[in-house]
Amino acid sequence: MNRIGHQDYIKSINRALVLETIRNDQPVSRAELARTLGLSRSTVSSVVDELLAKRFVMELGLGDSTNEGGRRGMKLAFNAKSAFGIGVDIKESGMLLMITDLDGNVTYEKKTTPTNKVAYVIEHIQTFIQECGINEDLFIGLSVAVPSVVENTKDIVVDAPSLGWFNLNLKKELAAYFSIPIYINNDVDCSALGERWLGNGAQTDNMFYMSIDAGIGGSIIANGQLIQGSHYSAGEVGYFIDKEDTVHFEPPIAGQYGPFERKLIPLIKEFQETGIPSKALTLNLSIAITNLVNLLNPEKIIIGGVEGPSLAPIVETLEQNVRRFSPIQSKIEIACLGERAQALGALWYLFERIVFSPL
Repeated sequence: MNRIGHQDYIKSINRALVLETIRNDQPVSRAELARTLGLSRSTVSSVVDELLAKRFVMELGLGDSTNEGGRRGMKLAFNAKSAFGIGVDIKESGMLLMITDLDGNVTYEKKTTPTNKVAYVIEHIQTFIQECGINEDLFIGLSVAVPSVVENTKDIVVDAPSLGWFNLNLKKELAAYFSIPIYINNDVDCSALGERWLGNGAQTDNMFYMSIDAGIGGSIIANGQLIQGSHYSAGEVGYFIDKEDTVHFEPPIAGQYGPFERKLIPLIKEFQETGIPSKALTLNLSIAITNLVNLLNPEKIIIGGVEGPSLAPIVETLEQNVRRFSPIQSKIEIACLGERAQALGALWYLFERIVFSPL
């Protein structure tokens, strides 16, 4: 990294630190920011001036004088309504479109009928933007969650069989109609990000999100960062195996159900029908969660997806089993955002990169 690049990097880190501190500590003055962050007042003032120019921060007025009778500082606050994002969750059952401000306050949302035609997806988004009543100049990006592995470096939807999309460059298709930044991400990863932003994983830097639908997927957040793996497939717990699975082993095929989900989903359905959890259900799920806890040491395991909430009655049993099986402790909770999780997570994925990231 050359000297200019290094300076830009340091500046971007300082900008992210100042903005995050204003969000958390508002109202706060420049002097207070400098003391809290250990930065010079000139550095803080330069960053604040930039944030004011972009309207991410606003001035509230002069604060109280110091105990020594010193000059009162101008108090600053985060301006959540300085920008808005568009989040879209595309699935086989339909689309959920959502607009929020930078704090995640939903200002407009809409469900559409199912479609796998990209042209119709574009048309739905265009109509949604026209209907929302928000000045289009305030939109800073469009972020889409899809039921597929997404090769993020190329924005390729690798394999979405429920939509009939394979190796589709969705970003390229959308970019022909929308001039704002566009992001595409996996729906389970978006659910995890949504829960970490506004759900039961709020402010949790180390967590595992388990999504239980027709199959079982997962997402890893470590040190506050989404971990996607070398082929963007990290967290695929549906392919977990145990000793018994090796006896009549069937080679796994990408896109098809793995041994763990083939075993667990019928047990969950049985529990939903009878109201009585089988020992096989609690034991198999406890073993899987214990192995995740031992491997990742997360603060929380969040269980979500369409079928996730039905497991709420056995969470205490699962925690007891994990404590019995492992010396490493982790809290287990049911996700709380429901069908909004993917769209909200897609929005956080967007905001983090455009507004809050130091990079």
